[in-house]
Amino acid sequence: LDLAQIPTARLYRMDDIAGLGRWTLDIGSRGGLDQSIVDNGGDIIRMELLTDNALYADIPDGTYEVLPNRDENSLVEGALMPGYFYNGGELTGTCYQHFAEGRYLVMDLLAPAVEGNVSIRTETDGTKVFVMDFIDDAGYSISGSWRGPVKLMTEVPEGIATVETDLEADTQLYDLYGRRMGRHTLQRGIQLVQTKDGIRKVLR
Repeated sequence: LDLAQIPTARLYRMDDIAGLGRWTLDIGSRGGLDQSIVDNGGDIIRMELLTDNALYADIPDGTYEVLPNRDENSLVEGALMPGYFYNGGELTGTCYQHFAEGRYLVMDLLAPAVEGNVSIRTETDGTKVFVMDFIDDAGYSISGSWRGPVKLMTEVPEGIATVETDLEADTQLYDLYGRRMGRHTLQRGIQLVQTKDGIRKVLR
């Protein structure tokens, strides 16, 4: 994967499925939102992630494994949907696509991911790091990394307002599963705060 020309990833909160929160993350736009892709062509990747359905502002850090199928009985939190075709043949889920150089948004390669994982880490300034290692349906490797800002493209529902805190700089933040989070990921009633004196409390 060569994702270096993509300045910003885009995150969309989708409808819940099987009681889980469902997200689409695009590193590179298939719809012309990244001028670099329009001008140069190149690689893009989409991932469909499953989380706690109470989350609306961001996805938790961690390692997400590609599920073997999309059967609702198989869906679990902290996983990735495999790539699949829908709506008359459009590829979505977790998948790779490539746009041809010199042709306006002409896709010349695509591959659904059927195995592998992505590791997601949030840095202290909110920048996210993605390390991807997938296998497509033909057995080829789709691997690489990307680091940059992620823009939430969907609105957070009323009553689940995000918390932009004025906590001291050395405050450590954790989600309800004990995973360290970036400061920008806080949600009321969802995240835990561990202050520098070691006291934990739930933000509400």
